[in-house]
Amino acid sequence: EVLSIRYKGQKDAKAVQRAIEPIGVFYRNETWYVVAWCRLREDVRNFRLDQMQGIFPTGEQFAVREVSLHDYLQETTPQEPLLTARITVENGVLPFIARQKKQYGFVSETTRGPHTEMVFETASYEYLARFALQFADKAVAFAPLALEQVFREILQRAKKNFGS
Repeated sequence: EVLSIRYKGQKDAKAVQRAIEPIGVFYRNETWYVVAWCRLREDVRNFRLDQMQGIFPTGEQFAVREVSLHDYLQETTPQEPLLTARITVENGVLPFIARQKKQYGFVSETTRGPHTEMVFETASYEYLARFALQFADKAVAFAPLALEQVFREILQRAKKNFGS
């Protein structure tokens, strides 16, 4: 069904009424998006749900387009090879990072006694190392060595900024 939305994008001075033909919904970087055919722009667009000021059904049906959510995400997401990394943490930190880990490329975890090894696939060791900084005192191992080195470099720079 065609939806009528009041949408205020980040660059818009005021909300604009748009008619959209929804294709799918996805979540990225703590934000929900609707991918849709935008009748105003006559093209596929994504719309942040938190920037919609109103969503109204029109009762009008639309013909399904050839674009799928999967195709859209494949075309708009960089396809660089991902780096596999492991971070081992004390089990006590797990509840505090449970919601965040997925946005950093979380794949799986294995608990061994008082520690849990988490496997990630990431485009950037620095991105993952900065995530790990929030529980640095509970992290006990990093792999590969390149990830550990990035983590140590960030800590060294922070130490210079804040003294000993």
